[in-house]
Amino acid sequence: MDNTINHNESLQFYLPAEHDAYRQAVFDVIRIFLPRFQWSEEADFQNNSAELITLEQTEQTWTLSMGANRSVFAVEGLDENQRRRILKQKVYALMQQYTGQKAHPWGIMTGVRPTKIVHRCLDENQQPEEISRMLRRDYLMNDEKTNLLLDVTARQRPFLLNREQAGRIVSVYLSIPFCPTRCAYCSFPSFCLPKPHLQEAYLENLLAECKAVGEALQRSGKRIQTVYIGGGTPTSLSANQLERLLDGVQRYLGGDTVEEFTVEAGRPDTITEEKLQLLHDYKAGRISINPQTFSQKTLDIIGRRHTVQQIYDVYDMARQIGFDSINMDLITGLTGETADDFAYNLEQISRLRPENVTVHTLAIKRTARLQLDEMSDMQSHIVEQMHSHLNRWLFTEAYVPYYLYRQKHMIGDQENTGYCLPGKESLYNIQMMEERQTIFGLGVGSTSKYVNTADWTLTQSSNPKDLIFYNQRIDEIIAKKIAKIEELSKIEEL
Repeated sequence: MDNTINHNESLQFYLPAEHDAYRQAVFDVIRIFLPRFQWSEEADFQNNSAELITLEQTEQTWTLSMGANRSVFAVEGLDENQRRRILKQKVYALMQQYTGQKAHPWGIMTGVRPTKIVHRCLDENQQPEEISRMLRRDYLMNDEKTNLLLDVTARQRPFLLNREQAGRIVSVYLSIPFCPTRCAYCSFPSFCLPKPHLQEAYLENLLAECKAVGEALQRSGKRIQTVYIGGGTPTSLSANQLERLLDGVQRYLGGDTVEEFTVEAGRPDTITEEKLQLLHDYKAGRISINPQTFSQKTLDIIGRRHTVQQIYDVYDMARQIGFDSINMDLITGLTGETADDFAYNLEQISRLRPENVTVHTLAIKRTARLQLDEMSDMQSHIVEQMHSHLNRWLFTEAYVPYYLYRQKHMIGDQENTGYCLPGKESLYNIQMMEERQTIFGLGVGSTSKYVNTADWTLTQSSNPKDLIFYNQRIDEIIAKKIAKIEELSKIEEL
């Protein structure tokens, strides 16, 4: 029986409740092939509009059934993680039959941080060749993505902290959750510029959180390695507000001992010469000026209220002021853009030659205005062509990959990768992504991640995403942060 169908048609599957333990694993693999997929209800199975999925389990074998297709595989002697991985491989193979799609570049790798798998192997002194075989065999990854992972992790290793360093060296993230407009693809907790009194109250409370955390870290003997101000759009603050923030960072968060200080200047329509000069004067050594695209038509569609010319003007202004470490973001898969459009974007990056280029693949989020049903059926193919352009461009322009992460619902099953000119890696990006350093998140919607240096596991806590709620609960938020710093200090003393 031939179950191959056009992958654009709607496939429905029903998984009975008794298999809930594996629901997410199966769902994640089906979503690789069918980005819009949602589970069907029992009624859909009863009226023959949904295929039934079952999993029969014995100690020796598992039998996966998807509709009329069955796959029997041995599980004896395997641990639970190994069994789940084989299950995902079998679902993957059956979904290829159902949809007629070719193998996907990342195989069954669906986690956000695939580099962590490689780092664990390297910690165990496994050789790159052995790790490469494992990625292709166990996760069904293709050679290109396997080599990319190995390249990124090899470049990161010298920057990762050892266990002793990770106990006393931390980083800090500050959230400025304001933007002049909300981009169509955005899912971050951000607000179109609120009423002035709310903005002022937020800045005062953020500075209070900076002061309290900075003093507590100093008392505990911890050093701040990097500070990153992100958003939102930090430069949506007025020049006066920005200066107050920068002054607070300088006074409370390590000052001249900080190795790297980054500010997402972000959108060109919020950047002025005065603000750039303030950033330079307060020793922000690394800034982002993010075009996302050099197509005016696309900028208008996605809600970026600035011109392409403003990108060039602000970039030139930053160079004249003296910035020598600039990042620029591009997004593959934006609505209406072709592979040729992306090739043109890369030509403009070549012309400007920033030290860092971060290439994001469009990921459709539940809270974003842009949704999957607005995407062309050809979008995945177009994104694949864009990444082919990117690979050729990287080869000629000498940018190298140094950090990488993935997200759910990425168009074309690709990834987000940070590239840099050799020697221009961002410390914060590496530490944040590999999660081997405690990072304190300050401000609305920020998350603090606390690293257990014994086994590199994490605990985390998040500040409120609501601006008014954050302002109302600032004393409680600060008290919890100070208590956590004191707790971490006691643990390190043991």
